[in-house]
Amino acid sequence: MSPDLNNPPAWIPGNPEPLLLASALKQLRIIAWDAGAPQRLLELDDIELLTELGLWKSNALARDALLLAGNEDGLNRYFPEYRWKYEYHWGAGRKPDSLEGNDPLPVALARLLERIRTGGSVLVMPPSSQAFEHRPYPELALMAALLNVFCHADYALGIPVQVRQEAARITFANPGGMPADVSPENILRRRDARRNPLLIQALTRLGLANQVETGMQRMVRALLGEGFQPPEYDLQGNRVQINFIGGGTVARFRLFVEKEIQEGRPMTLEILLLLHAALQQPEIDEEIIAHVCQVDVSKALSLLDEMDRERGYLQRMFTGQEAAWALRREMYDRIYDERLLKRQRRWYREKLKERVLHILKQRADEGDAGISNAEIRQMTRLKSHRSCTLLYEMMRDHPEIEHIDRGRLSIFRWRE
Repeated sequence: MSPDLNNPPAWIPGNPEPLLLASALKQLRIIAWDAGAPQRLLELDDIELLTELGLWKSNALARDALLLAGNEDGLNRYFPEYRWKYEYHWGAGRKPDSLEGNDPLPVALARLLERIRTGGSVLVMPPSSQAFEHRPYPELALMAALLNVFCHADYALGIPVQVRQEAARITFANPGGMPADVSPENILRRRDARRNPLLIQALTRLGLANQVETGMQRMVRALLGEGFQPPEYDLQGNRVQINFIGGGTVARFRLFVEKEIQEGRPMTLEILLLLHAALQQPEIDEEIIAHVCQVDVSKALSLLDEMDRERGYLQRMFTGQEAAWALRREMYDRIYDERLLKRQRRWYREKLKERVLHILKQRADEGDAGISNAEIRQMTRLKSHRSCTLLYEMMRDHPEIEHIDRGRLSIFRWRE
């Protein structure tokens, strides 16, 4: 008896072996081994493995099991809406290369990863005397993105999971939208297991999904750890789209991350997000980090304090309500180049002037005497002669600033 395609069974009774593909189960074990699945689990025979994964019970096979290990006949009969499609777009004037199929997930992953690898050149970058192979995108990030779109797809829509690759971008898209309360501003802290729950449960038991770290978190951590930009998200409509931006990797940053890990300093997702934010702008504060890391402000302050006091990545530039942090100079030497440092320092100097000018005007409005050089040094962490130079530059640009020389008690004030 043929299944009702409009209402497919969640469980398929009878002998499962005619519906299974041995090569898919073999590939599944290989992927799970790489992910650190328990050896005991991988040594089970096929039916025992499916039982342990929650996909075979009471003499019935879960329909979701076909996504992992179904053969062509089983998928066509019980999962005809399942398909995937890959395209490489060369640009205007040339037809894209394409590949599509309905292979079970382990086989599809292998085919897609191979096509993605060949779609981008392999770079060999020689930082110092050490050369190493670098793929266009981190393997862990690619695997996390592919698992994410396959696991969260709404196959009932009849739209294939899609991967679109260009020279400097790759897009992963699955049919079916996210819950209304999920947005790019909180996607790292939300779990969505509404679709294909048995598939997600099985992948979790195999170590390919993680109850501690979501697929999105793993993907972002892998990208940032190799110096790439974080992914872009498009959650509009009945489709979820994730974009990787290529060409942004920084070899020195990757080596820095590897060295920190080797020396026993874990590079968590939050630390990598914080470092990326600090590289993108000359100063950061708790509000910026709370937004970037998708945590509350108290957690953001704790992260900033750890990066300042324990790790030595940041230095605090202001105090009190005007507090902000910036990368220490030596961090640029470790993870970036001198040109960026000079640009950041120029921007930061102008920012200092804006802050001091704001305080001068505020104190004038409040009828206070002004601000001393000692207070400015405390706020900016500049040495005495550098803070004086800063103030004299400001006096040249703003004649309203008056210097009242009282020796060590000298003050600067704003006077209209």
